Amino acid sequence: MKKWQKILGCVIFGLGAVIELLLVCNAYLDLKYMVEPFDIHVIIERMYLSIDSLSCAIWINYFVALGLFVYLWWKGDREKKLPKYSSNGGVKLDWVNGFEIKSNLSKDGMVIKANKEGLRSLANHLTNLAQSDVPAGTHIHLDSLNSLEDGSDDIIIEKI
Repeated sequence: MKKWQKILGCVIFGLGAVIELLLVCNAYLDLKYMVEPFDIHVIIERMYLSIDSLSCAIWINYFVALGLFVYLWWKGDREKKLPKYSSNGGVKLDWVNGFEIKSNLSKDGMVIKANKEGLRSLANHLTNLAQSDVPAGTHIHLDSLNSLEDGSDDIIIEKI
């Protein structure tokens, strides 16, 4: 979640709480000065019950929405942050521990086999390469000396 979204959400929830408090107070004032003077007990009891039920429903909705907002806030903070590209350091490769990747060139094309960690590592590399700051022509070179299993054919992934 971006900073402006967090600020806007806090302002909206603050205003929502104030508005709901004012609505409940206004309903009780209307009941006190418009309904009670007629002194019809059945109507007065039903009005108080209706206002209390409506007030309860409003506050439940408010706190459910607030809980969802807080959850999204925390979830957004836990999302993986992509490493920034720099012309000095290039694309930073983010490997998941335990990765295994094997590649072979066959008559049908390039075959890439990987375990779960290997697939997640490749996904990280592709996502990092896809950043808008990464210039065209930047590439990732994977071979059996630095990342692929022994006997694998080289893989070069280049951004165009």
